[in-house]
Amino acid sequence: MLGAPQKLRINRKINRVSSNVFETIGNAPTNFIADALEGKGVLDYRIKSIKPNMRIVGSAITADCSPGDNLGVLAALDYLQKDDVLMISTSENLNQAVIGDRVASVIKKSKANGIICDGLIRDLDDVLKIDIPCFCRGITPRSAGSRGPGAVGIPINMGGQNVHTGDLVVADNDGVVVIPQEQISKMLSNLEKVLEKENEAQKIISDNPQKISMLKKRYPNIDEEIEFLN
Repeated sequence: MLGAPQKLRINRKINRVSSNVFETIGNAPTNFIADALEGKGVLDYRIKSIKPNMRIVGSAITADCSPGDNLGVLAALDYLQKDDVLMISTSENLNQAVIGDRVASVIKKSKANGIICDGLIRDLDDVLKIDIPCFCRGITPRSAGSRGPGAVGIPINMGGQNVHTGDLVVADNDGVVVIPQEQISKMLSNLEKVLEKENEAQKIISDNPQKISMLKKRYPNIDEEIEFLN
């Protein structure tokens, strides 16, 4: 794990998401946002919070790490700011942790909003005490090296999705959604419609004392398409 680091690439041009977008999203859950995106932008379901009820809304800063290495993470720490989300690609390495308590503490002090990693972390008890939202694939006591190569601010692929620095990130109990900057306006417009439909559906269920047919509510003429077998 010791020795001179290998090549490190850093893109210092960061176009962050406006804080107004965070306020507009408010507490909208990821399932509504995923619906507003027609199911796009959702990371692999195995990337989950390290404890229930963690939530992240922020602007992505990417860190690309070689398998078993966290040089990209260490370099990214110098560029984190308020409301950022550190997005870490490890090529889904499940052998070494790229985040521990010391790195998590630095991220917390940067006022970043959270950490999302397609690999592993360690020092779980201490990371929980630091109280920074963290989503990952799992926990291991084994640490990564820091020799590289690595990169900061470049496009990465994690959890089956392409992620760019400056993308909008929302994460909660259901998972993680990434919204490219150029799609934020359309997503917010669609989100309003999703919220309206969800509120209408919930009102119908709440106001009706009897069980209702969700199938016929969505498709009033569904009987025409049903073949009853008995």
